[in-house]
Amino acid sequence: MGELQQIDPVGKKVSTGKGTLDYDIFAVAMETVTNFFGNQKVQKYASVFQIF
Repeated sequence: MGELQQIDPVGKKVSTGKGTLDYDIFAVAMETVTNFFGNQKVQKYASVFQIF
């Protein structure tokens, strides 16, 4: 998707290195790593968030 450069809350636009996107609702989340606490079965079958 590109690196975030600017958020325009009045115009409801987000600018990235690849262009500008319009939005209705925008949420910013920090990157994280899922911890399965060594449970291999959960790690194998769990759904985790992906980086797009």
